[in-house]
Amino acid sequence: MRKFIGAAIILAVLIVYPTEKTISKETTLDFKSFKLNIDCFGVITKISADFINIIDLIHIYDTCNYEGKKGKTIIRQPAIQKIKDKNNLLVVVSDDNLYFEREGIVGNEQYAEYAQYFQKVKINISGLITFDYAIMLLQDITYINSIPIPQIRIELPRSVFVEKGMKIDSLNGSILKTLTGNYDKENFQQIISCSSVYFSLDSGILNINAGENNKFTIIDALSWGPQNQYLDLRFINMSYKSVLKPFLSPKGSKVQYLFTIQLPVAKKGTIPDKF
Repeated sequence: MRKFIGAAIILAVLIVYPTEKTISKETTLDFKSFKLNIDCFGVITKISADFINIIDLIHIYDTCNYEGKKGKTIIRQPAIQKIKDKNNLLVVVSDDNLYFEREGIVGNEQYAEYAQYFQKVKINISGLITFDYAIMLLQDITYINSIPIPQIRIELPRSVFVEKGMKIDSLNGSILKTLTGNYDKENFQQIISCSSVYFSLDSGILNINAGENNKFTIIDALSWGPQNQYLDLRFINMSYKSVLKPFLSPKGSKVQYLFTIQLPVAKKGTIPDKF
């Protein structure tokens, strides 16, 4: 009887407490039907489904007018936080979901501590990935010709989406587009205030969907030059509007980004057993 009670207690503990690990270097999470590469700072460096790379990068990104001078300074996650930030990525496995969390600092040579972020991501074996970013400026920042707060940027390899159809839901209604091999300004340059996009791929539908109070802009990066072979997707929080003249965002300014990505998977994956 005592052995039975002891076994029951151990089972209960295993059920109540999920598996928890940390990641200290770039790691591949293999769900069998899809894969995701992530580093210890929370930057997603690749997502593939059906053995095809469909997303190259997901990270925090910002441009601002450094100290009122001409030209812009660029902030990227993780930037110099490799030196400043010694935290690892916390990963929790529970049932059919893998969660990871990261709290850190982004900065560059001009701004060693530019902004603080708290990032939460939930990955379901169905291929549905849910993102939640909370970002706060750590000092006064002057912006010009940009959104006056850090953004979330997704980079998609352009070649995968050429001659594939896409349906974009925006403030102007639903738009159907086909990306051509060469840059075509009249056909597709950028589409703003998007709430959702559906890409038709050979393996299924890739859907990116903005959450509450969020929208995104899709840009054909070829418009910036032939070396830019990707689609640039940038999330904005509707509480912030683009500014043309110098605008000061004070220290403590906050923003939240919520969005989901449904990968084109034919069947459910499995939680990685090694990472």
